[in-house]
Amino acid sequence: MKSRLITKFASLIDSRLFWHAAIPACRLIGAVKSGVRWAIFAGYAHERLGNLEKAKGIYEKAAAECAAASKILELRWLHVVQFLLERTYYDTGTPRVDDPLFNCVIKPSSTPARKPVGYYKADFVLMGMKIMGVVPGTDAESVEIRINGDLLRRVNIGKGTIVPEFNFMVKRPAIAFFPKKLILTIATDKGETLAAFGGSSALELTIPHGSGELETILKSGGKLDKKGVIIPQRRRPVRIRTRTSHSTRKRGTSSTRRSASRCSSCTVRFWASTGKEIS
Repeated sequence: MKSRLITKFASLIDSRLFWHAAIPACRLIGAVKSGVRWAIFAGYAHERLGNLEKAKGIYEKAAAECAAASKILELRWLHVVQFLLERTYYDTGTPRVDDPLFNCVIKPSSTPARKPVGYYKADFVLMGMKIMGVVPGTDAESVEIRINGDLLRRVNIGKGTIVPEFNFMVKRPAIAFFPKKLILTIATDKGETLAAFGGSSALELTIPHGSGELETILKSGGKLDKKGVIIPQRRRPVRIRTRTSHSTRKRGTSSTRRSASRCSSCTVRFWASTGKEIS
């Protein structure tokens, strides 16, 4: 019963009701605690609600505060808020910078999820695409992120502040390998369904600058590592046997044999490090 209530509450995250409630909450916390991040969160809430001009004004003020700050804690938010600010300029039809992520679109599918044990969302951010979610209705240890049915990455489920959660960042260079149109789905390692916030069974993504090479990379043994970067298939090193004739061993002095042995060892190590065949 408790798990069902928590799962039901989690489904409201990223809803319009949630973001309407987040705005006064961020203002209240920002008045009590120092720091520009609460203003940025409030701006993001307005952006999610479609109040782009309001969000733009908040981001402009937050960016100025970050630029004038002397604390590293505040300065680290500068690039984040600049990305969000430029995105609002792009979305209002007055772009000032050219960023391929501004052209990317994420929308929920039309098919509702059945009995989800958790919820997730994806958003394009400064570093790439952030995927995050909560999984209160299961004791699974990890989730599987899939692109068009192909496994992209397994991510461990953490304890979380209130409920079990997970998050993963797909870096910008990896996104460039995605197909232009794709379906993002997430399930637990037990096969239990997760729904996108709002209840849909999947997210539909449009990546105009995607090359579509991801499927080939994954099927050839490549993978997306824990840092969100594409790692191609690695070649396995091949052992090389070095032979020395009996007559050579007989004639050579002990110092010559040691020198030949060291030379042979160096040759093997060089080949293993470069992957080139030595004739």
